[in-house]
Amino acid sequence: MNVPLGGFWSVPGGQVKLDETEPEAAIREFFEETQITLNIFKLELVDTFPAKDKGKALGTFYLYQYSGSERFEPTLDEEHTDWGYFTNDKLPIPIQSSLVQVIKSY
Repeated sequence: MNVPLGGFWSVPGGQVKLDETEPEAAIREFFEETQITLNIFKLELVDTFPAKDKGKALGTFYLYQYSGSERFEPTLDEEHTDWGYFTNDKLPIPIQSSLVQVIKSY
């Protein structure tokens, strides 16, 4: 998880570009926000659901899980102020409310 400038803990994410697949977008966005290169073959689609912001439909949210034993340390940039690893019972505050629901369901 990381803290974007908005001040709420979140996970790396972003938009899918026209010339890429959803897994490629996940790998790219993760790299852009952490400077960590992931192996696309270790990425597993967990779920999809409608993405919304303040009730407005934004498209589809793709939730991926990355399998591996590595403990990565991201490089922070001007968009993020902190990062950390957390367990489901000790999530950081403040956190995006929609993210808590997703995390606790998996």
